[in-house]
This record gives sequence, structure tokens and C-alpha cells, in this order.
Amino acid sequence: MQRRGVSLVEVLVAATLLAVGVAGTLHALLASARLRLDADRREALVGMLLDRLAWFEAAACAGGDTAGVTRLADGPEARWGVQAVGNLRVLTLDGSRGSRARTARTHIVTSRPCD
Repeated sequence: MQRRGVSLVEVLVAATLLAVGVAGTLHALLASARLRLDADRREALVGMLLDRLAWFEAAACAGGDTAGVTRLADGPEARWGVQAVGNLRVLTLDGSRGSRARTARTHIVTSRPCD
């Protein structure tokens, strides 16, 4: 005699497999969103650091010692300072991707001779 339909065990196994698949998809989407946010923060930080380096290249010898902070809301932060050391002007840049970033800060030091 042949049975028609599916048993309760088959339905439970199918539901479990479907739940595992959906959970894996949601986890992948969450990881993708985190990576995208991290990439956006890195991109913003690099832009801020490049702007400050371009400024230093153009105006290194024009002014005195100076320092500042450039910060985006809940995102990257760049601290910078320019000092005279002998006939050199030294730029120190410290950057981070934000308060919740899990990696070390970026530290750049460069100099330019001024006559």
C-alpha cells in the first residue's frame, strides 16, 4: 500500500534545513554590512590624511607651529601637528577609523626643508 503526502519527520527536517540556510544568509549579509562600513571609514580616513599631506606640501614653510584635529561624526579622526626642527618643518599625522574600530592607529611623519 502506498502512502500519500509527507511525514512529520520529513517536514521537521526540511524546516531545519531551511532555517540553517536563512541563518547563514543573514550572517553573510551582516558581515558584508560591517565590511562596507569599515571600508567607508578607511576611505574617509585616507582622504583626510591625503588632504593634510597636500596642504603640508603646499604650505609647509609658510607658517609657524600649528596643530589640529579633523573629525567626522562617529567615524575617522585625524590629528596633525607641524613643528620647526632646525631648517626642517615636520608634519606628524595620527589617524584612526573611529571609536569602534578594532585596529591600530595610522601614524605618519614627514618633513620638508625650509630655507
